[in-house]
Parts: sequence; C-alpha cells; structure tokens
Amino acid sequence: FVSRDKLLHARAFCTFVRPLLEFLSVIWWPYYINEIKKIETVQRTFTKSMGNLRLSTYSERLVILNLDSLQCRRLKADLVMCYKIVNGLLDIDSSCFFKRQLYASTRGNSLELAKINVASERDKNFFTNRVINIWNALPDFIVSSSSISKFKRNIALTDLSKHLLFWLMSNIIICLYKRRPFSAGIQSALVILSTKLYYLNCWMCVSLCVCLFVLIVDEQINKQTDNTLK
Repeated sequence: FVSRDKLLHARAFCTFVRPLLEFLSVIWWPYYINEIKKIETVQRTFTKSMGNLRLSTYSERLVILNLDSLQCRRLKADLVMCYKIVNGLLDIDSSCFFKRQLYASTRGNSLELAKINVASERDKNFFTNRVINIWNALPDFIVSSSSISKFKRNIALTDLSKHLLFWLMSNIIICLYKRRPFSAGIQSALVILSTKLYYLNCWMCVSLCVCLFVLIVDEQINKQTDNTLK
C-alpha cells in the first residue's frame, strides 16, 4: 500500500486476510498449542511488520490496532453459533446439539446447557462440548439478548481472556499427564500468561504459575535423565 496509515493496513488485513484464517472455524477449531501458535503467527507477523510498532508487544499492538487475537475471535464465533442454534435461528434441530440443564443453578445464566462427559481429546474439543462451559459462564443479559446483533455487541464488550487461560491451563495439565514434549507449549504458555496476567484474580494467577513451574521442572528432569542414560 502507498499509505502508511496503520489503521488502513489493519482494515485491509481484516478484509482480505483474516476471513481466510477464520472460514468455518467452528468446524476446524485447533486445540493443540503449536497449531494455535502457527495460525496466530500470521496476525502477529502482520502487526509487527509496521515499523513504529515493531518494539511493542503483541498484546500492545492489538490494542493500538483495535484487533482481537485470532483465538479470541474463534471463541466469539463459537458463541455466536451457539446463540443461533439455541434460539432456533438456523434450520436445524437444536436438540441434536444441545440439551438444557435440568436442575437450577445459583451461578451462570437462565439458559444453561448440560455438558456430556467424553473420554477422547477429540470429542472434548468438538463444538458441542467446548462451547458449553463458556456459554454457561456468560451473564444472563448476554445469553438473553433479543437479537443476534445485540448478542454480538454484548460479546464484543465482554472480556473472554480468562476462558482462554482456563483452556490453556487444562491443556498444560493434559501435556503433563500424557508426557508430551513441552518446549513449544512452554513458550506459548509464557507468552499468553505474560500478556494476560492483569485480567486474572489471585487464585488463577497462582494456579497457572504452579502449572507452568511444574511443567518446566518436569522437562528439566527429563533432559537430565536422557543425559544420564547417554
């Protein structure tokens, strides 16, 4: 572009590039940290290519350009699709996807959905399972929005970072349990944690830091064991 206006570049990115990264994301949602990082790298590289923003962190660049992370946008797309299904805005039988919570809860909202226990990682991250915890945690005024446009506006004003961090923490624990290689995961986790700490309360900070500490120590022990065997 001839123009050096960074907001104009951001609009061009949102018009021509971002739709390619988000097309049907409800179906192909990535849940491995390395896959999320690869997709996010596209937007990260674009924002860093602007000379005067090169020294800013990724989270700072997103604030300056008024952009959400791609992972956050996929989460919002999930919630919008859930709203459409629950409210019958799509020509499908909602009972095939979701079932209403039978017992009343003092927490959550009036449209809580029941979650089914699944055994496999694939099923746990399928749309009808992964969206339920976040949907149930939304305030009642959001899920009871009178129209899809109002729902989108309310979601845009809602901070979803804590939900992304809870997802991150659960995946770290799974990595520990399954003894997967951690190097890429640690790097991504530290980046996300360092840019989102100000959204968390004390308990969440402690929990995440403990998980990361155990993760790093576990990796160091594995390396020492491998060196000893050699």
